[in-house]
Amino acid sequence: MHLRFTSPGEHEPGTVFSLLKQAWAPLWNSVLEEKIRQFDREVTEHAATVGACTFITCLDEKPVGMASYDPRQKPEIGIIGWNCVVPRHQRRGIGKRQIQEIIRIFRENGIRKACVTTTDEDFFVPAQRTYESCGFAAARRTEDTNIEYELELV
Repeated sequence: MHLRFTSPGEHEPGTVFSLLKQAWAPLWNSVLEEKIRQFDREVTEHAATVGACTFITCLDEKPVGMASYDPRQKPEIGIIGWNCVVPRHQRRGIGKRQIQEIIRIFRENGIRKACVTTTDEDFFVPAQRTYESCGFAAARRTEDTNIEYELELV
């Protein structure tokens, strides 16, 4: 199993959308579709910013996942954004490797705290476990069922 993190520019436009659509299929609706289409457009149209903070994870050269992050609040905070692994390749540690890669990037850039938000829906329990296995702790719960996780990096 050869895992490699690649630039979205190395792939066809729409790859980010396709990966997220496959991974999030059980939750799919028109609102989610529009949010993901918008993010996919931003990755392509703003390659030097949004695209540079997004990677596509390839297993033996085939795209199987993606992850993104927002470093604009550095050095205090780095935020983990959209991330997924397609169903066929879930539960193999790929999602954890993606989060570890973002943590590595944050540390390399002097970011002191990593943050990520998910919800308490059953669909997101594997994501919650992944974040916790990477050292994140639930910092707070919001009224709209979100769970905000934090990890001190320094």
